[in-house]
Amino acid sequence: MSEHLAGMPVVECGKTRDVLTGKLSGFKVYADNLDGASCLVVDDICDGGGTFTGLAEALKSKGAGQLFLAVSHGIFSKGVDVLTGYYDHIYTTTSIKEIHHEALTQIPVSNGFLS
Repeated sequence: MSEHLAGMPVVECGKTRDVLTGKLSGFKVYADNLDGASCLVVDDICDGGGTFTGLAEALKSKGAGQLFLAVSHGIFSKGVDVLTGYYDHIYTTTSIKEIHHEALTQIPVSNGFLS
């Protein structure tokens, strides 16, 4: 897999979560200037979307262009619309549930395997 990413910049990002309250803060993008670059944010799970809205704001403050989100498991407990103001398109699997939304592409999975 790494040979497919050769030469592509990877930017590390981070956040702080208060373990007692669950509140998110301190979103960081470890790049000085993204200079209009399109960015693909990749993570394992999206529940309410707080991580990804905060991260989108941090990326935009560093000059990011279009934003795309790819998560393995999309719970979207607050809906997909929470994210559509930030991300141009969202990708996930059907591992949790099937969702129909124009800003979302789902990859079908069956019994834990791609179908």
